[in-house]
Amino acid sequence: MSSIGTGYDLSASQFSPDGRVFQVEYAHKALENSGTALAIRGRDGVVFAVEKIVVSKLYEVGANKRIFTVDKHIGVAVAGLLADARQVVETARSEASSYRSDYHSAIPLRFLKDRLALYMHAYTLYSSVRPFGCSLLLGSFDPTDGAQLYCVEPSGTSWGYLGCAIGKAAQARQDGAGEAQHQGHGLPPAGQGGRPDHLRRPRRGQGQELRARAQLGLQGDRGQARVRARARLPRGGNARQRGHGGIGGRRNVKDAGGSASRPNADLRIALQ
Repeated sequence: MSSIGTGYDLSASQFSPDGRVFQVEYAHKALENSGTALAIRGRDGVVFAVEKIVVSKLYEVGANKRIFTVDKHIGVAVAGLLADARQVVETARSEASSYRSDYHSAIPLRFLKDRLALYMHAYTLYSSVRPFGCSLLLGSFDPTDGAQLYCVEPSGTSWGYLGCAIGKAAQARQDGAGEAQHQGHGLPPAGQGGRPDHLRRPRRGQGQELRARAQLGLQGDRGQARVRARARLPRGGNARQRGHGGIGGRRNVKDAGGSASRPNADLRIALQ
């Protein structure tokens, strides 16, 4: 790509002769080097799942979270450059806080995703800045609009989805999420365990050594929730995933119980 875009990839505000903006394409490439993030919208909420690649055994388990809370009814999962994603998440929190201060109500997700899309798009217009190397999955639930799910891309484009995946192996995960929605699978009711097939960890090739932790979150009609996951998933050999956290509630979390539907996984969903 560098040879094709030579001379036309020095500025985010410059088009190539064939109408491409290479700086935006490079930002999308950053997503391919990140762990997979997945979100699925059901009738009663949105579930997030994020794969955090662990490059060192010395990292703390809860460090570098990729699922965040924007407001009481809005959660976000990110993929790409984590530092860039944190900046966008802080902007989202600021927008939500300003809306609540001005209108004395929670910001609808459709308004928030438009504001974030404009914010990210502004960083593709000037030569003094670069596009954000991250993409966001925004999910919310409120009594009026129900469950909503949007994806905001580095170019500032936003789309609404029933199920969406970003990051490495995103297309394979998105195909699985789409098949689950086509078959009418929603979110499991509280108190029921299990791990849908489309939340399985994607394979990255036989014999490839890779350590990762899974982080999951749930935004639903019962408010914010934490999801704790501990799983041992086969990936060409013996690989382990351990994760915890998600969209944190303010009260102590109780285990909803249940066991996984597959023999080598144990997923416990803890609702607030």
